[in-house]
Amino acid sequence: MNNKKLFTTKSTMTPDRYGEMISSFPFGIFGSLFLLDIFFIIILYIFNKLIFNVPFYINLLFIVVFNIFTSIYLSINISNISKNNYIKKMNRLKLPLENESEIDFYEDYLVSKGRPAIVELYYREINKAVEVEDYFYFKCSKYNSNILVEKKNCSKELIDFIRNKFFIKVIL
Repeated sequence: MNNKKLFTTKSTMTPDRYGEMISSFPFGIFGSLFLLDIFFIIILYIFNKLIFNVPFYINLLFIVVFNIFTSIYLSINISNISKNNYIKKMNRLKLPLENESEIDFYEDYLVSKGRPAIVELYYREINKAVEVEDYFYFKCSKYNSNILVEKKNCSKELIDFIRNKFFIKVIL
């Protein structure tokens, strides 16, 4: 492991930025619908056998309609829901809503030093890296971590390093 620090940058997380970041990772939330579907199928099957005696395809139709409405609701509101959850978490931890962190990049991993935690992530543990106009977003499901990198605070070399490390293609 190479312990030589290659780059350092600072980023500030705000409720709005957090909401934007989470909405760029929608499949984590929609993946949870799959677990909810399994739960509904089991419950509906039990109720169907014990009480209702309704054809099972009616139950499946209910699940499909439920998924459609839930997906539409989440697509529209995911940013606001995430923003509100961020505000509640920061208030519960008695931390400021604008949370600054310093991010150190090494050859094989990064270290994000902020409040409430210091997070060390190997690049291979990052599930998703997204580039938008002003930011890079990193998601690590294993540790339930999301990291924001503000491009305005990055050197051109760091931006190129991130793009190459995560195979982010730039379309001009």
